[in-house]
Amino acid sequence: MSSSPLPLLSVKPRSRSAGLAANQSAQIRPTPVSVVTARRGVRRSPAQLQSLLQPTVDRGLAMELLDDPEVLARAIAGCRVITSVDGKKVQVNSLRWLSTISVRQLVGVRRLGSHHGARSTLATHSTRLDGRTHLVFAESLLEGAWMSVLDRRDDVHGYLGQGCAVTWPISDLGYLHHFIDILADTDDGMTLLSVKPGHLLTGFNGLVLEELLPDSCRAHGVGYELLGSLSDQCRVNLRALAAWRWKQPVEREEWWRPGTPGATISVARLARQLGGAELGRGRALLALAQNHLDIDLDQPIRTSTIGVWR
Repeated sequence: MSSSPLPLLSVKPRSRSAGLAANQSAQIRPTPVSVVTARRGVRRSPAQLQSLLQPTVDRGLAMELLDDPEVLARAIAGCRVITSVDGKKVQVNSLRWLSTISVRQLVGVRRLGSHHGARSTLATHSTRLDGRTHLVFAESLLEGAWMSVLDRRDDVHGYLGQGCAVTWPISDLGYLHHFIDILADTDDGMTLLSVKPGHLLTGFNGLVLEELLPDSCRAHGVGYELLGSLSDQCRVNLRALAAWRWKQPVEREEWWRPGTPGATISVARLARQLGGAELGRGRALLALAQNHLDIDLDQPIRTSTIGVWR
């Protein structure tokens, strides 16, 4: 019996005629008089935070100065984190302070999507924290996809977008700063997560995300992860499974039969065990979406897909 993609994950390509019609429609629309770009329009920060980031050291100059081991050591030792509990007032602490708190006590230090005239690839992601639904803003579609990955990780217990800003003193000239994409509570404590595709980790980005920030987190006892690109197939799978992620938990259903942790099973066999036919396949997908099995998300989900019980 040949393996076939499950109905939930089939992707219907956009027809050429539909694309032409959309382009023609877009051409006859009036062009707005003024356009606020994403970088100017959607990244809103409290005025108090903006003042704490001044004076800012030029990136090129900072890279030259940080080549000096003494300057680098002082920057790491003096690393500070800026957070907020209400979105208005901000507080400054040593980076080590993050290891003593939870994301539940914080709100984002930078609001995204707050300007009505902004155009960008911002994403909204629905997750749950303490049993309640939370809508998290992501600065890019890639960040939104990684949030779906975090929802599938047993060691992640909650996260926040734009949860803090990290600053480093550069000699006596001023500060270098970086906004953290995702702040997460994990089994190992607070973890800073940066999202950046590998081909963009050059120059200043590479210095901060691959050297300065991980070294600072290590020195202050805070976790750090650098998250890169995801395959197109992985994004398709995550998007499809996320639609079923927060449905009625399968553990509450009479038909649910959990497997032995570490044991493997095909989606086809799982579907037969859970009722067979369309009903069984739907239940199998629900089990996958609710993280009862691990699969290779870089491959299409088919009836022959092998899952590993958690």
